[in-house]
Amino acid sequence: MAETIPIAEGILQHLDDRSAFFVFPSAVPATFWAQWAAETTGKPVALERFIAWDDFKAQALSPRLIDQVPANQISRTLFLADLLRQNSKTAQGGQPIFEELIPPAFAVDYGPFLESLVKILPTLGLLMPRLNQGAPITDPYFKDLRVLFDRYSDFMARFGLFEPDWSFATYTASEQTWILFFPELIEDWSVYRDLLENQNNLRIIPVPHTLDSRSTKTYQFSSAPEEVRWVALYVKELLEKENLNPQDIVLSVADLRSYTDRLELEFSLRDIPLDFRMGKSLLDYSAGRIFSSFQACPTSFWSYQALKDLLLDHAYPWKHQNEINGLMNFGLTFRCVSGFTENGTVVDVWEKTFERVSENLEEIHFPLSSIKRFYTKLKRDILGIVNPKDFEDLRKKLLYFKSDYFDLSTLSDTSEKIWTRSMEELAGLDETAQRFPDLSLPNPFGLFLTHLRSVTYVYQSGRPGVPVYNYRVAAGIHPRIHILLNMSQDDATVKIFGSSFLREDRKLLLGFADTDLSEAFFFAYGASADQTLWTVSDKNFSGSVVPHRLLLTDPFPPLRKAADIPPLPDPLEEESRLALGITEESASVAPSSLQRRGWEAATIVLAPPQPMDLRKTPLDAAELKEALKNRLLLKKESFRITPTDLNLFQICPFSWLLNRGLKIEEKQTVIETINQRELGTLYHAILEALFNRIKQEDERFFGDRVDHYEAFLDEEIEGALRGAEKSEGAFQESVYGMLKARIRSTLRDFLRDNTLLLDQARILSTELYLSFPYSLGDFSLLLEGRADIALLDSQDRIILIDYKTQRTPDPRELVPDRSDFLQNLQMAAYIKMIEAQEQKSVETAVFYSLENRKPQLVVSPRDKPNKRSILPLRRGDYQNAVDQVDRVVTRIIESLDQGSYPILPLQRRSLCALCTVTDVCRIPFSGGDRK
Repeated sequence: MAETIPIAEGILQHLDDRSAFFVFPSAVPATFWAQWAAETTGKPVALERFIAWDDFKAQALSPRLIDQVPANQISRTLFLADLLRQNSKTAQGGQPIFEELIPPAFAVDYGPFLESLVKILPTLGLLMPRLNQGAPITDPYFKDLRVLFDRYSDFMARFGLFEPDWSFATYTASEQTWILFFPELIEDWSVYRDLLENQNNLRIIPVPHTLDSRSTKTYQFSSAPEEVRWVALYVKELLEKENLNPQDIVLSVADLRSYTDRLELEFSLRDIPLDFRMGKSLLDYSAGRIFSSFQACPTSFWSYQALKDLLLDHAYPWKHQNEINGLMNFGLTFRCVSGFTENGTVVDVWEKTFERVSENLEEIHFPLSSIKRFYTKLKRDILGIVNPKDFEDLRKKLLYFKSDYFDLSTLSDTSEKIWTRSMEELAGLDETAQRFPDLSLPNPFGLFLTHLRSVTYVYQSGRPGVPVYNYRVAAGIHPRIHILLNMSQDDATVKIFGSSFLREDRKLLLGFADTDLSEAFFFAYGASADQTLWTVSDKNFSGSVVPHRLLLTDPFPPLRKAADIPPLPDPLEEESRLALGITEESASVAPSSLQRRGWEAATIVLAPPQPMDLRKTPLDAAELKEALKNRLLLKKESFRITPTDLNLFQICPFSWLLNRGLKIEEKQTVIETINQRELGTLYHAILEALFNRIKQEDERFFGDRVDHYEAFLDEEIEGALRGAEKSEGAFQESVYGMLKARIRSTLRDFLRDNTLLLDQARILSTELYLSFPYSLGDFSLLLEGRADIALLDSQDRIILIDYKTQRTPDPRELVPDRSDFLQNLQMAAYIKMIEAQEQKSVETAVFYSLENRKPQLVVSPRDKPNKRSILPLRRGDYQNAVDQVDRVVTRIIESLDQGSYPILPLQRRSLCALCTVTDVCRIPFSGGDRK
């Protein structure tokens, strides 16, 4: 059995021997120990003597073949791209190369299979002996793997390549001495163990299976946030009281991705810099997304979302900001959702909309010519990128795009590094493709994307901080303090799945078994620092978990529970206690840099010395009161108000001020092909035209002529949709076409549902203008609105109908409660205005939900359906609601005079949930009325 000694001792024993090379499971410990050796000895150290396992295999375990080079990710990708192209062609002729590896139905669109098949190629050398011994010849999947192996072997022989993992059994002793540290952590060590264990000039130093309990601590917390917070406080204490450097401490986190945000939060709040050493695909970086965005534009038919993702991505500083903003606003206004196919031809929604808008609209509020030029050029340049002749052509077009569209003087260091690395990978693709002139590569950009997706890149910020690694990566390093987080059974278990791409039954057939390396990693980490801390929580960010089984066994010390873990001083908690008066003034703490930045940002919007909170305090300044009054009421050179104003004011005067006075609205950022307001406008326009036509022809509504009226309805729907289409973009043609049947069904049901109510009624007017004057002292105000339709029954009494697209007001909103609060005054205001204007009484007043096919009777001669029903009421019983209109108008006039716009009282604060301006008001988020 090999001797177990500390890594440091093994290095020092052989460091002076220039022929000695040190081999580690990965590049992270190799780099760490090279730096350690140089700093410890004070001597120059050749970095090439500290290598990772994969480099060792390439140097020592691969055959020495003349004029042959090892295959790599790029050569594998190019080989498979050509093979899958051939498979696509033969599959269309009914004779695919592969039967199950790629189902023939998907042979043509083979792109999604490329990345996974590339990973299979290196494993085929070890897989084939088992296939030849135990796999059924008739199994189509195994047959496909044999075909893949043969084709790949021929390809490598033709171009002078070899696959390192296929030819491992050729180790030859050389002048070098190899020192292998912790080989049990290597995934494929079991394949090479027998070959290497007794070789000359090769020394193996295994993982020690002992643990120093004095330098090992284990903690169990109740939750992951508590776990991360405690670790942050512990690290802060080490940095401040033990005078350690951030690089003296290392964090290794199982499932680091789920912990990243919380780590950043807790550590930044305490001014502790972190240096995440977490590799991810180049395409997963914000600066790498642009390459996927290029592809998304044509594949989504130049959709608004694809262009928005590209042009509004701030990873790159775009030039042409006016054109970009204009294009985005144009697409939003004219709903350029996506291109579409019309009669077998693909229609570019932007180009068609540019044409429609210039033809149909006399007044265009966009710089149409510059937007159109920008879009045309952008589209041409992106098509050139995604359809290049070859990799060299792609490189040129990307460089041109970068210089033409980006402001390089403000390009961030991060984006520059990601772009540069991507160009290096593209150069590698081009160089490798030149070696394989026989290969046909019809989609260079698609291959470029596939390759970038497989390249793992660790961005180095260059700023000093506490290194943070994913669990497994840093096993074998030796900082002063190593803290391992989230050591749960699921997340800290390390299993190697033999030929993981195989189905379970096929793995069993070939004798592949899973290997658990958890114990080796636990002991490797146990020897990886002067002091190691292991933490786990009862509930992490994925749910409830249990500690890893190895933490509960010897030689690990017993887990200390949350209640037994000594609390650490937290400056943020001290600050909170100080604010609440619990701590003495002398215990005040300095703000963190994050708090300082927050305070500096807040000073931009600091209130004046005497802050004015209109939510609670009336205005004093006469000029400001008058200005707000004008903003709220002045229309057409007189003061006017609508039932909508009454409703908003009645619910919350401050919300009314923000909505109607300051015109605060939520900005639209996504396209709605049709929203409820627009659909409601269409319904109203169609019904107005329909009833005007009925009035012109019959004067009254006759129930026995509903079929005739439905023919009118169809004509009015056609006319309304044609009119609406003129002011819309090209995409809306199909939307309105789909809406036609829905609108026809909805409005036909409205006619038939209300035939009994409308029969024999004389149509007074549609969209009837209503008004009622108010005056209080010298102040005059006009209440005005429009009734959707007003009719007169056989006794010359008014029937009032208000259409709603979907929801009608709840009955409880339409009658005053015990405190005389009336939430919805719309119908009461209409009744007041129409009765005064027409000098007739309202017999029936109803809200009707068109899409729900449901009426809500407010005033009616009918009895209530049952004793518990609130509505309908007879006209006389509804007078209290009508009187509320006068009271609310009076309150509005008084409020304007006093400059008072208070928020909702506490007992009605639940209505804040319906408010559209809570982000400005902030009452629901600021502790209510707490000072």
